[in-house]
Amino acid sequence: MAGYFHSGGSLEVLRLFKCMSNWVFFCPNEYIFATVLSSCSAIMAVKEGMQCHGYVLKSGLVFHSYVKNALIHMYTRCLDMEGALGVFKTVPGSDVLSYNSIINGFVENGYLSEALEVMYYMVDENVVWDHITYVTALGLCAHLKDLKLGLQVHSRILRAEIEIDVFVGSAVIDMYGKCGKILGARNAFHGLHDRNVVLWTSVMAAYAQNGCFEEALNLYQQMMLEGVQPNEYTYAVLLNSCAGLSSLKHGDLLNAHALKSGFKDYLIVENALINMYSKSGSIEHANQVFSNMIYRDRITWNSMISGYSHHGLGREALLVFYGMLAASEVPNYVTFIGVLSACAHLGLVDEGFYYLNQLMKEKGVEPGLEHYTCIIGLLGRAGRFNEAENFMRSISINWDVVAWRTLLSACHVHRNLGLGKQVAEIILKLDPDDVGTYILLSNMYAKARRWDGVANVRKFMRGREIKKEPGVSWIQVKNNTHVFVSEDKKHKESIQIYEKLAELLSQIKLLGYVPDIATVLHDVEDEQKEEYLSFHSEKLAIAFGLLKTPSEAPIHVIKNLRMCHDCHIAVKLISEGFSSWSDRTDIRCSRVVKTPENEVGGNTGTILLLSYHVAVNMPNRCHFYQCEKEFHLGSLTNHHMGDMEKTNNNEGEETTHSLGIRWRLLIREKLASPWGTHNNSNFEEKLGLANAVALGATAIAIATVVTTFKVTTFSPSSSVSISNEKE
Repeated sequence: MAGYFHSGGSLEVLRLFKCMSNWVFFCPNEYIFATVLSSCSAIMAVKEGMQCHGYVLKSGLVFHSYVKNALIHMYTRCLDMEGALGVFKTVPGSDVLSYNSIINGFVENGYLSEALEVMYYMVDENVVWDHITYVTALGLCAHLKDLKLGLQVHSRILRAEIEIDVFVGSAVIDMYGKCGKILGARNAFHGLHDRNVVLWTSVMAAYAQNGCFEEALNLYQQMMLEGVQPNEYTYAVLLNSCAGLSSLKHGDLLNAHALKSGFKDYLIVENALINMYSKSGSIEHANQVFSNMIYRDRITWNSMISGYSHHGLGREALLVFYGMLAASEVPNYVTFIGVLSACAHLGLVDEGFYYLNQLMKEKGVEPGLEHYTCIIGLLGRAGRFNEAENFMRSISINWDVVAWRTLLSACHVHRNLGLGKQVAEIILKLDPDDVGTYILLSNMYAKARRWDGVANVRKFMRGREIKKEPGVSWIQVKNNTHVFVSEDKKHKESIQIYEKLAELLSQIKLLGYVPDIATVLHDVEDEQKEEYLSFHSEKLAIAFGLLKTPSEAPIHVIKNLRMCHDCHIAVKLISEGFSSWSDRTDIRCSRVVKTPENEVGGNTGTILLLSYHVAVNMPNRCHFYQCEKEFHLGSLTNHHMGDMEKTNNNEGEETTHSLGIRWRLLIREKLASPWGTHNNSNFEEKLGLANAVALGATAIAIATVVTTFKVTTFSPSSSVSISNEKE
């Protein structure tokens, strides 16, 4: 039995024990039961464990300390804390292992107050602590975010002169990091001598958890210089740090390094890659990682759903959600935040309420504040303010600033000044220093031409010393980051930048660009409004990028605020006219702008991807190539400044690429109907077939042989059939 158990054969242990029970003359002793109960713990066989519990009670073997500890461990592993606590209290003779098991079980199952009570009882009983006790106690402090208690535990370690091994050291670092004391984590790390990859990863995670993403990446360089090789957890922390910085370049480098090191196929690394690419403005690469994964867990699905919702791609987010259900993966609290956000982007009011009121109950998910806030955004985007107000009154919950600001943002978009003023008053009572509310209220007054209201808001802001965050755009060229603000002339090459920008503006005016002075919410002359628009930070960054990068290189511009409507139009026209300004007369460029359904960016910012698909005419065939010239305009903060216009091709023309996208959405909608009955066994295969079909959708527009597809939706009485018929 012991051999099977240590080799991972817990089922064989139980089989042997059942065979043994048939021998009347052979009675198992305490050592056998300790092994059997440990096997039940390993495979979470709670029923078999309870049968063993009954046997040891009848035989009196439960009073052996290792049997008692094995019982406690079995119940905690099987998530039955009531059973574990019953054994702990009713069976006398608790030692340090008993306390460690019960405290760790409470912490892992979220019963933090009960774990704290047992720890205090352990102190009162003068039980001598071991290394595992200190690790468990520090983990409890980290979960409670109780710095005072953590300092007491750390002081106890120092007074007892306990040798701080890798487990205790990493627990100390983690405790300080979770409690927001990054200086304490750093000092604890530097006080250790033998620093292995676990300790390095712990201190990197502490920095990342406190928003110090650059410091975490710098620690990686120091770790490599000391000859310590990263593991899968190190890559996960570093990739999430890149996500926090929206640093696509560093994320790509780490992706390549993880591939060379053999860690890329680890689930935790792939999940971090999806998160990094999603938050760095490259949702296509996130989807590529997702599609290539062999095994996906709930975090994988949630990351992809949230990534699409983050970019405002509601339809794609819902398709992933349907795939999640078809894969028999149970959605959780986080899943439905992404799903309801996707419904808000698509304006699917009825579907949103279906997910909230019916599907969440079916899946056993209790709606929370975040879900209700998504519903407020859904109703607000649809302009249904009365329903939004009634919904907020009907839900007995303490609405926070984010929920009210979501409604205020909708009032700003739909120019509902009356309700907007009421909502702004509520927000400012909750948070008098909320700068976003002042800006939205000022902009609402400006759109209504109420300049007196604008003046009053700004006067109030000056009185409270509240300053608006300036719009900043930055671009990385040759490992150097160049930061621009509106009308920035501090850059050493500002003369060349302004000349290039003036050239771009003059050329796009020939393509029909007219400055959208309506977006300038200042009471000034039209000429001055046009001048304000001409030198926004993103325009300066793009001009600098065009000056300093080769024509094949991508341009990645990051912005801290939502991009204005005028800049959105200007960048579209810059991408459209790029080929006509070059000397390559043999290239025709058709513009493809990938934006969300009705706006640029999702709830957490603006993501705009402009790419060029170059068609080169060849004899008897049309070959398509893709230039790498791309503009990514990402956002780091959440400013609900309203919907942007839907991006379409000029004069109703449809490029071959966009035709392929349209075909893909059509086919996938048919294959993944949310209202149909899915065949779980072959749904992924059919969805993969839809992708294969969509790859041929581009060829439909140019091929000499036209292929038609028959598609039927899922229903209880029908199945999908895709036939290939040549015409």
